[in-house]
Amino acid sequence: MSGYGWSEDMGWIDFSNVQLLGSLLPLAETGQNTLPILLGTILLIGTSSFMLRNRLIKVD
Repeated sequence: MSGYGWSEDMGWIDFSNVQLLGSLLPLAETGQNTLPILLGTILLIGTSSFMLRNRLIKVD
């Protein structure tokens, strides 16, 4: 990954030496994998939509 970005706090930030560690969607600061959070969010939204569509959750 390479390039530059602007931050109100820090000014121009150089990303030319940032290397991703092979995980899907890692956080640049910590290298943590955000895929479980993404999949959990999709599952939660899908389940909620299914339950609302089938009236398993009563909405007045």
